[in-house]
Amino acid sequence: MLHFKRVFCTLMVFFCSFSAPPSQAYNTEFSTYSENLTRHLITAMRKMYADDTINIEACSTCYNNLQDRHFYQRTRDVDFQVDAFLRMIGINTGDLKPLEIRPYTKQDVTAALIALHDKFEKFALDTRMIDPSSKDLNRKTVAENRKHTFNPLTSLDRIELLLSELGSPSIQPNTVLHRARLMSELVKRLCDNGPCKSVPHQLSSPVSVKRPVHVFTEVNLLIIEMNAYVEKHQLTAVNGVANVKARGNVITPAEVYRLAGVAMADLVAINYAKFGTSDAYVGQIPPAANPTEVWREVNYAKRLLKAVLQ
Repeated sequence: MLHFKRVFCTLMVFFCSFSAPPSQAYNTEFSTYSENLTRHLITAMRKMYADDTINIEACSTCYNNLQDRHFYQRTRDVDFQVDAFLRMIGINTGDLKPLEIRPYTKQDVTAALIALHDKFEKFALDTRMIDPSSKDLNRKTVAENRKHTFNPLTSLDRIELLLSELGSPSIQPNTVLHRARLMSELVKRLCDNGPCKSVPHQLSSPVSVKRPVHVFTEVNLLIIEMNAYVEKHQLTAVNGVANVKARGNVITPAEVYRLAGVAMADLVAINYAKFGTSDAYVGQIPPAANPTEVWREVNYAKRLLKAVLQ
């Protein structure tokens, strides 16, 4: 009888080891690895905070107040986010169009925002994501009820944040690389054949692995050179070069993309002041990229501009 009880107890322990609740079965080993991983992540986060809050050299004489061309570019960036959301759910939005080199006005900003609104409203109504009865909202009434004016950039940032809440894909390095290529293309047009021919596309010395903060810093250094170019050539029509600070403690590809958008809008204005109306096109967005590739492209644009200024 005693032997039977021992066998029974052994079988029960063996059975319970398989039938125990997950919280008990995973307890020891899972806790060890999850706690160690947590420590690693906290260490990495502290390192990124320390690196990303370094004193980034920015253009001290650049305009802080953005102009119509910057608001237009930011509106186009939000439109890109809407397209990314639509592509994510299987709606074809077409290929990227060439960048137009021309002046931009408040009317352009308003028209771009209306087109953006109408695009999303059509999608939301067709898919019944929003109530069809809300489509008759009187825009004039909304405007009359608005007692304060808001910074357009803040409004566009808010729209982008809401898009991300809907699941719109975040800005990735390949998107930033495409913008960096556009920027270097615009800088090339400012170059005389002599100084620019001697500038290699990539540095001969090895480049250490870069993170978005390094790209952010490099775009700031490019903006400094752009400001020097505008002053040297006395391009009064450009009305100065702008700069913006990062919105958070950690620099993300989205922050780099935002700053690069400001720089690109000014490069468009510089090109228009020098050569008039044209287009710029560098193909579609590459399928993949990393911050080091983006840094190389921005660094190339900066070195080109330095060569022109010498």
